[in-house]
Amino acid sequence: MAAKPKEYVVTGEYVMLKTMTTEGVRYVGLHRNAPVPADVPQEQVDHHLKMGLIHERGWVPPDPADTSAEHAASYAAGLLSTAEAELEKAQRARDEAKAGVERVKAAEAERAKAAADAEAEQAAAEQADADARKAAEAVEAALAKQPSKAAAARAAKGG
Repeated sequence: MAAKPKEYVVTGEYVMLKTMTTEGVRYVGLHRNAPVPADVPQEQVDHHLKMGLIHERGWVPPDPADTSAEHAASYAAGLLSTAEAELEKAQRARDEAKAGVERVKAAEAERAKAAADAEAEQAAAEQADADARKAAEAVEAALAKQPSKAAAARAAKGG
């Protein structure tokens, strides 16, 4: 024996449901307490159940005192969830800031090293320049002390 299909009624003010009419498949509007047609697609039934717009026949709304406590608990849970998300966001921002500080420190250290290397290169270039000048002066002095080739040729001829 097949189980009797569940019967639903509209508990919201007004819903639109897809159903078969004398004119074919149509969307129809149903007011509160109207029965939900049996041929409404299950996905629509599930959606409207989830939204609280329809319920099974015989459903009794919860007592407002119960719902206010439930609502307060739900609200508190929402606040907690929001606070946790904000805390996580703040922690990520703090971690990113720390990483940024470390990158800046590393860049400053690299810049200082490059400046020191440039100073050392400059000093080495100046020393090489001074050494080259001294060598050139030494060559000039040595050449000045040597007799010229013409003088050497005259001396060799006896003259």
